[in-house]
Amino acid sequence: MRFLFVPHCSAIIFRATCVCLYKYIYIYLFVFPSNSYASWLKSEHASVQTMKASRCRVAAASVASIGASYRAGLTYAELEFRFELIDRFSSGRLASVDVTTLAWKATRAGAGGVKDLAVDPALKGDNHARIVRSALGLGSVEDDVLYECDVPLWDVYKGDRSERKMLVKLPHEAIARDFMHHRDAYIQSRQDPANINVPAFLEHPVTQEVGPENCWPIGYYTDKVKLGNESFYRGSAKVTLMRSSITCWLLKTSELCRCGCNGLCTLDCLQLIMNASLNALTEKMFMSARFDRRPWRVSDKRRAARAGFPMDIQGAVTEYRADLPERCLAARVKSHGGYYGCLGCLLKSSELHSRVAEVSLLSQPWVARTHERYLEEVSSHLVSVSVTSDAERDGLGACLVWTQKYPWGRRVEGRKGSPWGLAANDQLVMSDDCHNPHDLESLKHPFKVFFFRPRKDSGIIGVSTLISIPGVHSLGINGFTVLGFAECTLHTLDLGVAQRYNATAMVRALKANVYKLPYKTQTALVQRGSLAMGKDIKTYYTAEHKLNPWKKLSVLPKTFSYRQLGKVAQPCLKAKGGQTRGLVKFATQLMQKHDTTEKGKLLAMAGNALLELYETMESEPRVVSFSARKQMVSAMVNHDVFYRAAGGHMVYKHHGALHMVLSAGWHGNPKFVSTYEDEHENGVIARVGLHVHGLTFAKSIFERIELHNPERLVLQIL
Repeated sequence: MRFLFVPHCSAIIFRATCVCLYKYIYIYLFVFPSNSYASWLKSEHASVQTMKASRCRVAAASVASIGASYRAGLTYAELEFRFELIDRFSSGRLASVDVTTLAWKATRAGAGGVKDLAVDPALKGDNHARIVRSALGLGSVEDDVLYECDVPLWDVYKGDRSERKMLVKLPHEAIARDFMHHRDAYIQSRQDPANINVPAFLEHPVTQEVGPENCWPIGYYTDKVKLGNESFYRGSAKVTLMRSSITCWLLKTSELCRCGCNGLCTLDCLQLIMNASLNALTEKMFMSARFDRRPWRVSDKRRAARAGFPMDIQGAVTEYRADLPERCLAARVKSHGGYYGCLGCLLKSSELHSRVAEVSLLSQPWVARTHERYLEEVSSHLVSVSVTSDAERDGLGACLVWTQKYPWGRRVEGRKGSPWGLAANDQLVMSDDCHNPHDLESLKHPFKVFFFRPRKDSGIIGVSTLISIPGVHSLGINGFTVLGFAECTLHTLDLGVAQRYNATAMVRALKANVYKLPYKTQTALVQRGSLAMGKDIKTYYTAEHKLNPWKKLSVLPKTFSYRQLGKVAQPCLKAKGGQTRGLVKFATQLMQKHDTTEKGKLLAMAGNALLELYETMESEPRVVSFSARKQMVSAMVNHDVFYRAAGGHMVYKHHGALHMVLSAGWHGNPKFVSTYEDEHENGVIARVGLHVHGLTFAKSIFERIELHNPERLVLQIL
């Protein structure tokens, strides 16, 4: 008899899950009858069906112990307490020692169901993490879910670079497993044409080959997240039609290679692993070999058994989502502070805001950076060198040095590369024959390597690992183009345009003393005025809740302070994306009520234009109509024009927001090209990361994700 437990986030699916949970428990108990406990179970039928979803996020191994608990005749309250401990442990709200201590005290008080988790806090020498892992059966997570690979990392203790074992989750395996357990939900997500008929997906080579009815759009995401006094990188993948994302790899910044590559040795190697997995997804085929073409390892028994077999799901990678620094790093282009300041066009940084009024849906005053143009730009920087002997290879290696300055990595020193037609600072880059600059001396001739020649008149600074460059390398993601680097709504609009607008309006209101407060100095006015504005914001929140009680409004978590407005000369509201979006209406009303000057009216008009953009985005499905796209572009243009006329400080994100609304015809509604879900996961992982050991950082977090994240959907216990 099998015991099934299906955790879900959705309330509707959860009710069905509870029914199934009770059904299988009921069968299990009556096949192996226990009269007294069977009677109790019947009486607890209603309680089981109303169990909260948060209590049901339990890993496979914990379900085994829960099944044993049922057989032991535990009460519902005892089971609920166990669920609560597991949920808090998996989400980082409780450390291992907290779980064992609470379990010990609960057991002493006469409670059941957590004895296997209990450890006397007075005893010394017990490894609480090991006890919790053993009780929840997390030892099998590595073998079942994670992929072992060798990655160049920095050893902080030895102060040297070395290849070490790292555990990652392969996207194609995780998505295939998710699809197996949510097949109906996946199929349902594709039924509405307004949800699927996006040009970025329909015109993808994979989609055109197999048809849109036979594959799903895939999104990839990376970001750097703060963790205490340091930070970590996280990469994830998801089917864009589904809500939840899958964490694929985690890496602390202290482990990035420091050989002079600026961490690219590590990041590029990880990206090649992800590329191999994503390409397996586009080919609808399990990986036939390891990403590095080496033999299968002992931990790869299951992968070796299904190597080359077809998968149940096929995907087309249509978008890469990240904030601006990560997007520029992935595309290998200069940031907005460089000579060329935009990934989507060839405008210089000084020209980004000069001709905003001329922008329309059908006409833009700039030269777009198409994929073909991008490939031409990259190719114009590359110099190829063919090596046919050991002497040539050794001589080429001797003229290269490592440097911490741009161009990072291994580059030509002075004029030593002239015999091969190389110039000073030419950078050795990844290619089909050379996956890593460190591998040059070990390559077998004949082979061809490529050098990147930096130029001041170009915005390209390297070769992207996401994109296949013809004639250079084919290691990128199948069918992925530069158009896939989408502007994120969260970072571009909410944490960019809206932040600037809100702060500018609030600072102007405080300087104008709209609350009629007595003051001696300008500083005292701003400080006292911010307290009054904080009360005004709370009143606004209350009114908005009464107006739209069904709508969740993200509010400021504490008392509003003038420090949240940033620099007075260039104000920028320090708040989360949802909080910033929710205050746009407040800032607009503030200008309309209290500032009748010309600049005040312009700021109010800029706010109304921004609100119009938000309303249009919220009202439209993924596939945006032509009239709605025209309305969004007009609203964004009006906001930029009015905001600049009112003396607002313009930044790159105002220009990026124009690209965001213009690309709605390609990527679809900008609200669906967002990283809100991933940012939430970043916060959860950061909270968990504070309670795990640095040497087992990734492994420990992956284990807890298996408990907390509804990825392990159907769990079978014999």
